[in-house]
Parts: sequence; C-alpha cells; structure tokens
Amino acid sequence: MVRRQQHPARRDGRRPNLVKAQHIRQPAYNPANSSLAKGQIMDLNWVIKALEGNAGLLRAMLAEATDLAAQPANVPNHAAWITGHLTLVRASLANLLGQPADPVDMRKYGPGSSPTPHAADYPTKTELLAAFNKAHAALVSALKTTKPETLAAQNPIEQLRAAAPTIGDLVVMMTASHDGLHLGQLSVWRRAMGLNRVIG
Repeated sequence: MVRRQQHPARRDGRRPNLVKAQHIRQPAYNPANSSLAKGQIMDLNWVIKALEGNAGLLRAMLAEATDLAAQPANVPNHAAWITGHLTLVRASLANLLGQPADPVDMRKYGPGSSPTPHAADYPTKTELLAAFNKAHAALVSALKTTKPETLAAQNPIEQLRAAAPTIGDLVVMMTASHDGLHLGQLSVWRRAMGLNRVIG
C-alpha cells in the first residue's frame, strides 16, 4: 500500500496553500545578483562540447539525405527548414555575444515561419550546410572569448526572458532544449523518408 505524502502543517495547524505559493511574484531581475556576474559560472567548455555534438549529429543526419525540402505527411518541419532555423539561431547568438555572423533570412527560418515543400525555395544542401558551419563556428568562437558580464546581462528577447533571464541562460537553453527539439524533428523526418537510423 502506497501512502500519500503529507504536506507539513503550519504552526497554526493548517496546511500551506501551495497554489498561492506558486504564484508569488518573483523579484525583478538584477544582473548583479546573477551567479554568472559573480563569477560562479566561468567555464563554457561543456556548452561548446554540447554544441559541437549537436552540430556533428546534424551533419550525420543530413549525410545521405537528398531532397531536404521533401515534406512527408504529418511531419512538422523538413530538413531544409530545420537546418536554416538552427543556422539562424547560431548566427543570432553569435551576434548577441559580439561575434559578427552572416545574416540569415528571418522570414524564411524565424519564429512563425512555415516550411514549404518546394526545393526551389531553399538553398542547396551544400549551401545550407556551409551556412550552418559558418554560423556554428562564429558562435563557438564567441563562446571562447565572451566575458562573464556579457553572459550575466539580461536576455534582450522579452518573450523568452521568463525561461531564460540572462544571455547565458539563453545560450544554454538554445544549446540544450532547442537544438534537441529540432534534431528530434529531423530524426522523425528521416524515418518518414525511409532513411536508416544514425544512432542506435
């Protein structure tokens, strides 16, 4: 028999109101209070390793793919859009960290854009990968030279600020969850295209 966990009672004998506790207003963001600003997080090597691993996985999953703009039924994003979108994110983060990167078409690959099933709407596979590799290299270079105070600065993208308050938080979120989301979509696309698994 599994016992239900009991919440600790307050001094007056009543249970704490957990619903209200979840909605306590958080204090305003103060860069000086960030662990990044205090120098507690200085080593970005693990972030760079994650980025390199994700980039290698993208290249491996595109290696034998041909029609990157093919849009199988019930698959949200095709390979051409995913590659362009991840290129856009890397270029944007590099620019945010002070490392100039080539511009990427926001209307084609940015938030709110939708893939089209027409190969003529996208660069070739070689061009897509070249742009990705260049943006990726710019971001890695930026991470190797960026300063803690830059990472501790407030995230300028307001709609993502709740999830990622600082630029450093944004870099980690995009490196981990965002890359993972779209690489997962690319894996689904490959399966729908009848391609063999890259891992496992």
